Amino acid sequence: VKVAEGTDCVSIAVDWVNKKVYWVTEDRAQLAVSSYDGSNQATLLWINVGWILRAVAVSPKSGYIFWSNCGNDPHIGRANMDGTHQTFLIKESEGDQIVAPTAMTIDQNTDHLYWIDTHYQTLHIMDFNGNNFPLQRSSIHMISAWRMSLFEDRVYWVDSEMSEGAYKMHRASKLTGANYIETSLDIEARISGFRMYHRLLQPSHSNACARNDCDHICLLTPTGHSCVCNVGYRLMDDKRSCEKLDSPCTPSSCDPRQCIMCGSGDCLYHILQCDGDYNCPDGTDEKNCPTANGHHSNCMAREFQCLDGTCISETMKCDRNRDCPDGSDEDPRFCLVNNQCNREDF
Repeated sequence: VKVAEGTDCVSIAVDWVNKKVYWVTEDRAQLAVSSYDGSNQATLLWINVGWILRAVAVSPKSGYIFWSNCGNDPHIGRANMDGTHQTFLIKESEGDQIVAPTAMTIDQNTDHLYWIDTHYQTLHIMDFNGNNFPLQRSSIHMISAWRMSLFEDRVYWVDSEMSEGAYKMHRASKLTGANYIETSLDIEARISGFRMYHRLLQPSHSNACARNDCDHICLLTPTGHSCVCNVGYRLMDDKRSCEKLDSPCTPSSCDPRQCIMCGSGDCLYHILQCDGDYNCPDGTDEKNCPTANGHHSNCMAREFQCLDGTCISETMKCDRNRDCPDGSDEDPRFCLVNNQCNREDF
């Protein structure tokens, strides 16, 4: 699958029943889907300003897709697999204890969602309606959990950073967090993805899209299936036919579902907004872009805005050196590794 060039894809999930791939991006804040071969791509959700997506998971049996956000108002969200009916299962602004849900996986046999919060260093379990179970196991070994998977009665996770000169894989009981074991991996490159494969992890289900009359893309939902259209098309009133937009991103036909209007009157594709390049003649596509701390930025493209308003190079963010006067460039809320000391600290 080829995602749009330059897009920061941070997590993928596979619908093995309907043969679709879902992914979330951090830089352009979107949740998208395509066929296995990369054809028939569609954007299902344009994520809110300030969100920093970290994980995505799907349940073909239930027709749900889940995502985790470590940015503004941390939460775990749920939607139908066609992107409709968004809801929040757990959310910081509603009093829930969640800050950095960096890793997430699904037990496809029990319909339970497992996730790790690296800020609190805790392992959690809940059902698809957000009901939490007693497990809330805390461990220092979750400080840099980045990707996780599950098999039988064990949960596994890998680190985003080296510890003691090596990347590590961790294993524990999925029900109690006990029987912890860690293994050093003989890998030099940073781990960007981690999955376990077994037929038990992909149980067979009937495919509601096996017979459909969708023009372009058929996606599973809790009640059956739904039709969506490729980029550059819109769904007709019959909910199955797709009509080509002759010029979806021109001043005379600036479809807000796929386009943005520049202050100059020009119209551009939505994916060009906040991509670090000035595409609008007046630069309005790079104004009021979200920063990692969830605020709007007054800085230039490829700069990071500290909480006190200071602008520094984006490359200085999360490098374990305090470059912002207030040190917010190392804030654990948006750095991949939480609560690790800087070099000048003990």
